[in-house]
Amino acid sequence: MPHLEPLPDAEDQIFDAVDNNWVDSHAPYWSRPFLKLSRMDRPIGTWLLLLPCWWGLLIGILRIGSPRCYDLWILVACAFGAVLMRGSGCTWNDINDREIDGKVLRTKLRPIPSGSITVRTAALWMIIQAIIAFLILLTFNITAIALGFIAILPVAIYPFAKRFTWWPQFFLGIAFNWGVLLAFAASTNFLNWPCFLLYLAGISWTLFYDTIYAHQDKEDDAMLGVKSTAILFGDKTKIVLRNYAKKRNPINEKTKAFFLNNKGERLSIRTIQHIVKKHMKAAGLNPDFHTHTLRHSFATHLMDGGADIRVVQELLGHSSPKTTDIYTHISVEKSREIYTKAHPKA
Repeated sequence: MPHLEPLPDAEDQIFDAVDNNWVDSHAPYWSRPFLKLSRMDRPIGTWLLLLPCWWGLLIGILRIGSPRCYDLWILVACAFGAVLMRGSGCTWNDINDREIDGKVLRTKLRPIPSGSITVRTAALWMIIQAIIAFLILLTFNITAIALGFIAILPVAIYPFAKRFTWWPQFFLGIAFNWGVLLAFAASTNFLNWPCFLLYLAGISWTLFYDTIYAHQDKEDDAMLGVKSTAILFGDKTKIVLRNYAKKRNPINEKTKAFFLNNKGERLSIRTIQHIVKKHMKAAGLNPDFHTHTLRHSFATHLMDGGADIRVVQELLGHSSPKTTDIYTHISVEKSREIYTKAHPKA
């Protein structure tokens, strides 16, 4: 084991690490530089990398029609892969940003700029993590393996993006949401347009949250000549992000409808009937029914579950509880139960 200077105790932990995290509190001193390079003291990033993988797996299972035992392995493998690839990617990022990190308050205590680990040792640690992740990748199909190799490109580019563009958050989104494509392909062995749409949505999500995150360093970044959307938007960040979110808000402000057509308008009854009948036919069910059947069933289940009639009224969009009564009823079993409990002579 190479000679390493131990990092400071928990009271001197890296500024953006979780308070009293397990690395600073319980990990052996010799392992702390490695674990901190992999961001084990800040687990949120692993979740941000893992969740897109699980999204991709979920829509892959929905595309196939039912989960398989192999999908459970993909679920677990993505979890291990997220830890390893985030660790490897962050180590690569720290190797390339070591000069910048040493001049930024939030990052100057990271292992490389603080002198707790050498660049050579950090590079070796990066390779070890990548090799283990590669062995996990080999358990997937050829499409997923190919996507895994392609993923190296955005991961490799990201640390340099802040040097040549105001949009490094966009490059982070490309890398961090790649798991959507990879996990979907691992489950289905192909890609389709829904998974690409989900991938683009993930990039937008990353662009949003990492712009907020980048505001921590904007003064230091501006002084060092490092670019980010936080510096680009400046004091208008709240306005920009609010407008960005509104443009992608699925709720139409005029109709207050959640499910919209391609024109951004409320879905018509005819369209709903067409969509439902199409899927019922695909499922081998009788498509000859009216959409009010769904409303009636929906309301009945709510009422049988003890929902207040005014809540059901609001959900159905009725102006009066009397109208809601038309679509709801209390089952015979429920009536008997209420009578037995409430009537004095039952």
